[in-house]
Amino acid sequence: MVGICGIALAACGGEETTSKESAAPKETTAIESSVVEESVIAEQTENVINESEFGTLTNLGGVTNIDEMQQSGPFNVTVQEVQKGQLQPSADYVEMMGGEDLAVISVKISVENTNGDTNMIYPDQGTIVTDTKQQVDADMFLSDSVGGDFIGEVVKEGTIFFIFDGNAEDVKSFQYVVGAGNDPNFSNFGEDLTFNF
Repeated sequence: MVGICGIALAACGGEETTSKESAAPKETTAIESSVVEESVIAEQTENVINESEFGTLTNLGGVTNIDEMQQSGPFNVTVQEVQKGQLQPSADYVEMMGGEDLAVISVKISVENTNGDTNMIYPDQGTIVTDTKQQVDADMFLSDSVGGDFIGEVVKEGTIFFIFDGNAEDVKSFQYVVGAGNDPNFSNFGEDLTFNF
């Protein structure tokens, strides 16, 4: 299992790559144009392939340097980058991973509790909704622990993985939804957070 996490992290959250064609979408309803212009669009002409005994993961690119922040009460939730890839688990791991050819979307985030209270939020239990009409919950086993109790002014950073049947190349946009945080009395801080990419 450590190996699976390793190839997932290496491929989805790995090196930034550049391409011959690097352009923002014409209509930027998901990310404001100023953010897109400052981002590095990593649509590789040559895909990065990582192989191990657990299978083959092909990194299909993504967007880095996003730094889009939303607030839920005292929490600042910042999405730093998104990546997509295609995973073919080896025969020994097909059943455990849930298929022979799987799409992978990763979301790298930073979460900060800005006050001294113990507050709770769970971005590592978030959900994505793709333009291919799929709703996918975070893979809590493979994802970094960036949720739960934040005891005082704490910052947690890590990558959330979403793994599902399908072709990641078909996914052109998605929403990442995080439930609103809670205070020590379990009262939530308002509306859920929705990031559009």
